[in-house]
Amino acid sequence: KQPVLIMHSCNDALIAPSEAIKLFENASNSNSKLWISPHCRHAWLHVYRADLYKQKITTFLDRNLVKKA
Repeated sequence: KQPVLIMHSCNDALIAPSEAIKLFENASNSNSKLWISPHCRHAWLHVYRADLYKQKITTFLDRNLVKKA
């Protein structure tokens, strides 16, 4: 199974953060990551936390993509 990156906001009024936690707990790859950001609404991480959002994605991909020679 492949690693997954789950990004969620603690102020999400549509989907409770507990749902992201459940998904993460059921991820079978030890390289999976969970980020729950404070002070943000549903689907706004890329706006309110843009720098950290990009950094989290870049770091995850750098660590988990297979590099072919």
